[in-house]
Amino acid sequence: MPWTIPNLLLHDGRCRCQTQRSLGFKKVWVYCSNPDCHHNAGLDVEHLPDEVTFNDLQPGMVCTACGHRGADVRTA
Repeated sequence: MPWTIPNLLLHDGRCRCQTQRSLGFKKVWVYCSNPDCHHNAGLDVEHLPDEVTFNDLQPGMVCTACGHRGADVRTA
């Protein structure tokens, strides 16, 4: 597997929402993974269960600008 930013993000340990909330992060930034679209948005994660990880969120995200499925999720 090549060492690219998306591969590092997908395979870098599981970051649980509970951990992020305990560090004071209540939002995440979601970046569209379509290379032709640079849309991003903030998402409130306070309502998500503690066990949910960023890796769980990434494939299910749909960009509201271009309709692409898949995103990079990072702490805000």
